[in-house]
Amino acid sequence: MPQLEALRHIQAFAARAPANPEDLNQLLHDLCHYIKKVFSAHIVDVVWEDSGNLSPSLFPLKVAEDENNNFSKRAVLKDGKPTSLTAYSYQNDLKIWITNRDGLKSSKQHLNQFTDSEFIESSLIFHYATQKTIRTEICIPLHVTLPKGGKRVSGIVNIESTEHIQRTEMASMYAVGFAQTIEQIVTRWIASQAAESWSNQQLRKLTQLSLQNRIEPGAKLGCFIVHDFVDFDVRQHVRWAESVLEDAGIEVLRLGTVGAVVEEIMEKMRMAHFGIVFSSDTSRNVQWEWGFLVALGRPIIRLEHPKGDSRGDFFDVRGTQRFDYGHNYPDGKKEDAFKLILKEALKLLLNQHKEWQPIHQDTMESEK
Repeated sequence: MPQLEALRHIQAFAARAPANPEDLNQLLHDLCHYIKKVFSAHIVDVVWEDSGNLSPSLFPLKVAEDENNNFSKRAVLKDGKPTSLTAYSYQNDLKIWITNRDGLKSSKQHLNQFTDSEFIESSLIFHYATQKTIRTEICIPLHVTLPKGGKRVSGIVNIESTEHIQRTEMASMYAVGFAQTIEQIVTRWIASQAAESWSNQQLRKLTQLSLQNRIEPGAKLGCFIVHDFVDFDVRQHVRWAESVLEDAGIEVLRLGTVGAVVEEIMEKMRMAHFGIVFSSDTSRNVQWEWGFLVALGRPIIRLEHPKGDSRGDFFDVRGTQRFDYGHNYPDGKKEDAFKLILKEALKLLLNQHKEWQPIHQDTMESEK
């Protein structure tokens, strides 16, 4: 198989979204066995930290081996020292690539080819394989994204091959690409499980708390509008949207600071009962704000201009209901046509959320 085709093959696994533990298990199984074939590996292990233990340990999330070693769990440290090359890689968040034509032996040090300056201590060389001579071992840390930004190591991909494989740029791309794909699959699955539990429990409570001071007699419904700030045509439509909302007695939650913008955006979105997303241009700020509204559980009116290409939607929003505008505007009626579309979308949203109607009714009566 051509090298670039094999690399694309690995990356294609990330597009498959596991829907449940069985799907995740099958996806990891397929990916591990594929990389095992690419590297002519004797063993491919994906190990993950055991977060339920005060003494850190690693357990196999998925294993593809020529031998059955019944590996269940192994402590990262013993007497304060890493227990294996995998544990050392985890403890130091370090990529490792060691190889020797005569086999990796625990009687000598081996150069880490990822750094070309560090030698791996002989005491860390340990292999489960008993039937074959292991000549190459690769360890790539797996990371999870932290809630406040940044990443930390949470697992390791370990590849052991009977082949003497020198680290090349292409071989590195295979190994690192494999690890990154594992990260994406596992992180996405963990996030989906967390999102499901949050939507059913904590997220609902958080939503109620964040709106508590606004769900009072006379309080206005609040809307946060997500849009591209550069596109002049979009900005014009945003002004028309603001007019429709204000006429309907709905508060437009605008930014009022030039300082801590991100903090204010997050606060405004928390205060909003729903959002409007101009999704034709999915710029980074649009994606980020749209995602945050979804995470908060806010209903969304999605407005799409024909210049946008819905076929290019990223997977998570594909199939989301869209209200298209700008197709056949009559001459001089662009504003009226857009406002009519938004009013219909707004009417549909209010009908879907009967719990808002008393608030909205009070607001409209107080403004008569």
